[in-house]
Formats: sequence, structure tokens, C-alpha cells
Amino acid sequence: MSAVSPEFIPQLLAGMVVNFEIAGISLALGLALGGLLTFCRLGGGVPGTVATALIGLMRAAPTFVVMFFLLNIIPRDATVLGVNVAPSGVMTVALSLVPYAASYVADN
Repeated sequence: MSAVSPEFIPQLLAGMVVNFEIAGISLALGLALGGLLTFCRLGGGVPGTVATALIGLMRAAPTFVVMFFLLNIIPRDATVLGVNVAPSGVMTVALSLVPYAASYVADN
């Protein structure tokens, strides 16, 4: 039996923290967006039709494509009113999972 590296447990715990951050961000944003889409969908009319189309599009888009889009469409030095708005790696992954969380919330 081999010995476990002394860095293994801290690295494992750090990775778990990052995973929980990604899950928390994507679920919170997905819940907010999914709730909004649900109300639009239940309202009917043009907003309901647009919401239904968006839910279908979000459900169909592969995560990797969304992540690739986010990584390449937003400039690395993007600023709004002097504030850097370029997403970090964690935020990019979290944002790429938001469509799935939102479409799940809107469907249920």
C-alpha cells in the first residue's frame, strides 16, 4: 500500500470548495432566471412564446459550447465604468451551467 501525499487532502478540499462555489453560483442564478422565465411563460402572449423558445434553446445548448462562447466572446480586459467585468474561470464554468439550471426550474 502506498503512502498518500501530504498535499493530497488540502488539494482535495480546495477542489471541493471550488465545486461548491460553482454549484452555488449556477443554482442561484439559474433559480432567478428560471423563475423569471416561468412567470413569462405562464403569462402567455408574446413574452410566453419568447420564454418557451428560450427554455428550449437553453436546454438544447451543450455546456461545452456555452463555455467556449463565454471564454471567447468576452474580452479579457472588458470593463464597464472602470470595473473589470471579464469573468474568471470559476465564473465562466458557473455561467455555462446557468442555462441548464434555469431551464430545469422553468420546466418544473
